[in-house]
Amino acid sequence: MSENVIAKRYATALIAAADAQKVELAILATECRQWAEWLASDDQGAAALLSPVLSPEQQLQFLNAVAAKNGGHKLMHGLLNVCLRKRRLTLLGKIAAALEAEMSLRSGTVQGEASMAFPLGDSVKQQIADKVGSILHKKTELAWREDRSLIGGFQVRVGHTIWNASLKHQLDRLGETIRKGVRSS
Repeated sequence: MSENVIAKRYATALIAAADAQKVELAILATECRQWAEWLASDDQGAAALLSPVLSPEQQLQFLNAVAAKNGGHKLMHGLLNVCLRKRRLTLLGKIAAALEAEMSLRSGTVQGEASMAFPLGDSVKQQIADKVGSILHKKTELAWREDRSLIGGFQVRVGHTIWNASLKHQLDRLGETIRKGVRSS
């Protein structure tokens, strides 16, 4: 089973618990993101928590001590304990992303990723996001990154849908058309 599927299941369980207790998802998503960032950092405590040198009981004691020191919501503390016991602490970033995606859905906004060959102006980025939003009938927020392999243009991914307006994609399609033409001759 993929990490994304597992993370989604953990997030779904946490969302159900949060809804039942009327806890804001934003609080849990923020805490989850902070834990994920800490665990991915060079902090010695984070490394110790993930280290197989400590016994599971020692790891749990250490996790509980860090959580008590930092405070936080009891639902997040429960998630941390389950993730530790199941050796899934490294999935906290993906769980946080799933929580953030659910928050976006509830607000009527969808999140997506966009790649550009070269930097685009903010107004162009907003026009692209608005166009994708009009197609989806939802407000769309895109996280942009630069990808020089696109050669020119851009690519947008929202969920499983990809809009590819890159020069690389166009050249690949042209090459395929030429190869088909050569084969049929």
